[in-house]
Amino acid sequence: MQKADNWFDVPKPGITYALNAVDVPFEFKQLVMTFVMDSPWNHYVDGSLTSQTLRMAEVLGVSPANLRLTQGADGALRQLLDHPSTGAVLRPQNGYPGYSKWTQEIANKITYPDDASSGQIRAAAKAADVNCGTPLIICWPGNPIENSETVSDEGLRSLTEVFDVIIDATYLSVLSDEFADLVRAGQRHNLSVVFSFSKALGIPGARIGGIIGPEVRRPPISRLEKFPWDIFQLAVVEASLDPFGSELLRQRHHQISQLKLGIVVNLHAGGARTYAGSGNNFVTVKLDDDGNSVCGVDGFVGKIYRDLNVIRLDSCAENLELSASIAG
Repeated sequence: MQKADNWFDVPKPGITYALNAVDVPFEFKQLVMTFVMDSPWNHYVDGSLTSQTLRMAEVLGVSPANLRLTQGADGALRQLLDHPSTGAVLRPQNGYPGYSKWTQEIANKITYPDDASSGQIRAAAKAADVNCGTPLIICWPGNPIENSETVSDEGLRSLTEVFDVIIDATYLSVLSDEFADLVRAGQRHNLSVVFSFSKALGIPGARIGGIIGPEVRRPPISRLEKFPWDIFQLAVVEASLDPFGSELLRQRHHQISQLKLGIVVNLHAGGARTYAGSGNNFVTVKLDDDGNSVCGVDGFVGKIYRDLNVIRLDSCAENLELSASIAG
């Protein structure tokens, strides 16, 4: 087996799949490849993903009746919003780029500030005169900022009184305690939580996502409908649920957590101010009134949000090294 720049080549000529060559442990790729080659290629993929749903539900600590697996988190959001009665939607001003695409067929799109409280969201909806039961997307962790009050029990109680709440937890690791707490909160308040099993673990090319929510939101899968996953995606799930593969991913999750912690410590030592976001994948740094930050901009891996006066830095080794240079 050989590693290429951005692809992992399998022994059989002509077969490749996209697992990033740097971020994903090589041993995990080997395990995925084993499951790919051992798959019954002469069988149709189970469109209902029955076996995978049962096993994933056990890992996530939920009932299989409340879990639906999808093509990435964007596929999950499309399913929740793709309903004839969806005439309006509330969403954060920034959030993720896909929001504009996923809501393009919805006539009335109301945005609210990324760090708005539950009361401010309700006020924005009232001002826009939207109907009770309108879908509300809460991006958690926010991109690039959020308000933790909105996912507290008090905040969710206030919001679910008025809206059909959807929490987009795409960048929250499914292996984290924060995700488990969010799922339990979702179950208490009868709302939907969207997740990405692959992106939050550093394997976004696999596009494995899902919905955890009320059973009534599980639309039936037609035999004519396109199978939600292919053999490669099934192999990634099998590798992820395998004891050895699961341990590799947990190590990866711990590594990202430590990277973020190290970056935050270095930035604080250098005088920078950060938001206490719950996502492991990035660190949001506040800019001063002049749009500058003690950490600077050049060289860091991330994105600047001038309208919010923040920089979102990726939790990666490059940023850890650069942040160490300003820690003093």
